[in-house]
Amino acid sequence: MIAEIPLKESSGVPRSCSPPSAPRMRTATEAVAELKAVDPGTALTVRAVRRMIATGEIPHVDVGTKKLVDMRNLFAYLSAGNQSGRAQSSAGNIRRIAR
Repeated sequence: MIAEIPLKESSGVPRSCSPPSAPRMRTATEAVAELKAVDPGTALTVRAVRRMIATGEIPHVDVGTKKLVDMRNLFAYLSAGNQSGRAQSSAGNIRRIAR
């Protein structure tokens, strides 16, 4: 739990201020481990989270060689389902080349 920090206003009357909630940044492996703790039957894999990071489906922060994901963003993405409006990929489909 984050302790409240007492601050003084210009009138000299102290008031309490709670710092904003800090992001819960995790690597892909740590994120999946945390998801499995909440839902042991989850089908989400480390590879899937890494793919979501690489394609930009979920935002991440580069820290050295690590890519960190905020767990709030990951939960929000998973809760929303496939509502991102992204069109289905045509990768792997054969198409005619115009000459």
